[in-house]
Amino acid sequence: MKKYAAMLIALLVSAFIYLFYRTSQTAINQLFTIFFGDDFYLMIKSELQSNLKLPSQIIYSLPGALWVWVISIASRDVFILFKGKKISLVFLPLVVAISFEFFQHIHWINGHFDWWDIIYASIFWVLSFWSFNKQKRSFHDVNSTVHYKLIFLASYLLVFFAHVMG
Repeated sequence: MKKYAAMLIALLVSAFIYLFYRTSQTAINQLFTIFFGDDFYLMIKSELQSNLKLPSQIIYSLPGALWVWVISIASRDVFILFKGKKISLVFLPLVVAISFEFFQHIHWINGHFDWWDIIYASIFWVLSFWSFNKQKRSFHDVNSTVHYKLIFLASYLLVFFAHVMG
């Protein structure tokens, strides 16, 4: 239970930073303004930014690193079956994070390439192996239960919600 609470808190911190410190052009920000309105959103964002200053490293690198930490914990004991062979998903979060930076560098997706994002993602990927490692581990096929499918779907949907739309 502590593991899931920590994972949820990490994702909420990420969402908070994206909502109130990053560009308004991300999908999560646009969704927020649909539900709460532009005026309310801009008022909260302005108040937070003037009263709670965050360093740029926190604003631009921490959310992605936290996502890598969460999905790495969720995927370290998970595999997919492909042609009768088990393929571990333990490297997938790091591969996705580095791929996004590469795609930004070659301008296939919106955003700016940043070595710090790769460094933070790598550090948090390594930290995920030390987090909650005393718990009993059992390996699961990602397709075996609705629980695992929902965790993976939700985790990778967060990448979409952080995507810059415009």
